[in-house]
Amino acid sequence: MRFRQKLAYIVLGGILLSNWVVLVMNVWAQTPQKGQLVFVSRQDNNDEIFVINADGTNLRRLTNHPAHDRSPAWSPDGQKIAFTSMRDGNEEIYIMEADGGNPRNLTKHRSIDRSPAWSPDGRQIAFCSARDGNHEVYVMDADGRNPRNLTNHPANDDSPAWSPNGRWIAFVSSGRELKWGIYLMDANGKNVRRLTERQLTGGSPAWSPDSRFIAFVSNRDEVPNVRVRFSDDIYIMDANGRNMRRLTDHPERDWTPTWSPDGRQILFSSNRDSPPGGVSYLYFMDINGQNVRRLIDTYFGEWEPDWFDPSVLSVSPSGKRPVIWGKIKWFGQ
Repeated sequence: MRFRQKLAYIVLGGILLSNWVVLVMNVWAQTPQKGQLVFVSRQDNNDEIFVINADGTNLRRLTNHPAHDRSPAWSPDGQKIAFTSMRDGNEEIYIMEADGGNPRNLTKHRSIDRSPAWSPDGRQIAFCSARDGNHEVYVMDADGRNPRNLTNHPANDDSPAWSPNGRWIAFVSSGRELKWGIYLMDANGKNVRRLTERQLTGGSPAWSPDSRFIAFVSNRDEVPNVRVRFSDDIYIMDANGRNMRRLTDHPERDWTPTWSPDGRQILFSSNRDSPPGGVSYLYFMDINGQNVRRLIDTYFGEWEPDWFDPSVLSVSPSGKRPVIWGKIKWFGQ
């Protein structure tokens, strides 16, 4: 008799738990997007930086300059935005307040400086520069001081992405080992290794918040003479380059992925809802590539997004996974 009672309790508990999980997943699915998205849009035939709430409300313009402003990147605390601008005659790294105020040049070099990426502690910025003849990955203090070359290689290296745990920098190289692909190095520039094996691979590496995965752009599954036009798709792989899988499969271009701060979604740019050669829009998808939906429609399009959410700033005691305190508090109520 006692055994039957225990078994009944176990079965009932399992039913209640499964219903609770379904309810929680439904709540998460229906919860509005949180945080803010910064991105590039072309206004008056010029690239400018905009910000919008992740739920698609409160669109506002941050830059208004005759030169092109591109590649915006939130500082880890969301107080500043680093970006690339041509306003001094060539590409330089700038920084501004989160509301667009007080823009200032950090690099001040006659060569090309672009593609800023913040260190997780906000003290340094990795970037690409051609100041030594070819494109290389550099790092500098967040105030622009003490720039130093990390890659120092005859190949062209670009698009640095700092892992959230601060240990590594992923980047794109077009000449190492006669391969164009995604590479990884320690944050001090040592121990460089190749992550992608095939020649046909793209760029834009983007780390998951827990530093376990890297999303990137590639045309590695492009079949010659089958598709009418060149097409990039979004892929994901483990941080060691293994277990690569394709998330998007669309005849139009999907590019510039970035992760949601909670690691549940990927935001990216795509031409999929515009005529060939037309503007791109921003899209969300789940990290398995499902549930693709467009953010907003603007006449000028959107690309190069970055996502910041102040509710996902704390880190667990292990230092490996972000803790979403708001959701933990909600479950405790």
